[in-house]
Amino acid sequence: MSPAARLRNDRTGIKCGVCSNPSMECNMNMQQGGRRWLRSLFPWIASLGLTQSNADACVFHMKTATDALFVCGYVDDHFILYLKDGADPLYAYFTRELTRRWEVEDEGEVTDLLNIEISRQGASVTLRQTNYISKLVNELFPDGASTNVQRNSVPHTEDIRELVIHAMGEGSPPTYLALINDYRKLVGALLYAATSTRPDICYATRMLSRAMSKPAPQLMAAALRVLACLAHHKHVAGLRYTQCRQPLEGYADANWAVRHSQSCFRIPTRTSRSIVGLQEAGFSRIEHLRGRDYGGVRSR
Repeated sequence: MSPAARLRNDRTGIKCGVCSNPSMECNMNMQQGGRRWLRSLFPWIASLGLTQSNADACVFHMKTATDALFVCGYVDDHFILYLKDGADPLYAYFTRELTRRWEVEDEGEVTDLLNIEISRQGASVTLRQTNYISKLVNELFPDGASTNVQRNSVPHTEDIRELVIHAMGEGSPPTYLALINDYRKLVGALLYAATSTRPDICYATRMLSRAMSKPAPQLMAAALRVLACLAHHKHVAGLRYTQCRQPLEGYADANWAVRHSQSCFRIPTRTSRSIVGLQEAGFSRIEHLRGRDYGGVRSR
């Protein structure tokens, strides 16, 4: 089970905690045990007045004029984000009802959740996946990452899009059947890192995932290159959340009406000229970033 957790920060008023249900551990081995458990849990949470998120069915929230509570259920674990401590706030109300209805444990301060490491520095929260990346590297590079990939290398070469197009030639059957399982396993693992804490590899993994049914040796090498880049930068803080009065604004541009789509996303910071997390489907759009740091990797 994932470790239970509680984070406190009196200055920002943000805390979070996780409670686990040890009584459900034996039921997880039963067929459809997890589904039956959630069918009991989710209606109970909703009966307390929490609203289920439209974006993620496992997330519930409740807000008042001065307090807020967010609950995320993952099998028999609950990750709880709340604003206020004490006898009357929403967190106390929820945990009180929770302990009345279920047998729960609070196992201390949060350090990781689903292979995502969580740390706090003052008013900011940092997410990284150092241990997760190290595990992948040790499994696939037992003798160390390739020396062909340096610390200043980008996660992909300029021809990655052409390699994918060639591998996915229309009407052609898969040629390298022996690569399919290993390729899917590696790209799936990279996708989890990309969507969790490492936006710097989003473009590369997105392109590689298009060839899940028809991998080729060149694409397998490209996927290993991405992992090698992560190996050089596994200690990088993937995402850092800090209080800011300005709302986060994101812009996306994707055109799937044509076969060879050009798409990108950008998230501006306080100044409109700053771009964080730029990923570009056509490498030419990144050319103006030569010599500048982006996404934890320096282009060259």
